[in-house]
Amino acid sequence: MSSLWDDLKRSMKRLTDAEPSEATDEGETPPASASEAESAGPRMVYCVKLRRELPGLEKPPFPGELGQRIYEHVSQQAYALWQEQAVLLINHYGLSLADPAATRFLMEQMEAFFFGDQEHLPEGWTPPGLGPQGKGGPPGPQGKGGAPFPQGKGGTPPAPQHK
Repeated sequence: MSSLWDDLKRSMKRLTDAEPSEATDEGETPPASASEAESAGPRMVYCVKLRRELPGLEKPPFPGELGQRIYEHVSQQAYALWQEQAVLLINHYGLSLADPAATRFLMEQMEAFFFGDQEHLPEGWTPPGLGPQGKGGPPGPQGKGGAPFPQGKGGTPPAPQHK
């Protein structure tokens, strides 16, 4: 039985394989071999999410331009935060990873999470333990009973909104 995260990575790979990337192989540095990485210690990156130098991912999380950008500019610690965020989005909207539109939506949210200028939380989601207005009291809507999967033009999820 595979994990939810393994399913998400396979879905992203299918999507990036189906849609040719605009990135070229020129100028991209391939990941160091395992023996080189072990002798030099962890690969360090300046993390765009956490704004400091931290150990980077061992390899791009999936093929394509976005996978390469994440590999070059996101730390292991920040990528773990994204995994939590992705589970929150999947559960809140009841996403099916077999649906290409849901996978595209998650990839757009991932790009906004790492490279956008603001936090992105699901519409209508309130952290556990906070009431609907952010004050104490019963939790607000969350989980599978939360907001419906956002739909944009033509039945596809909307692009992340940047302000």
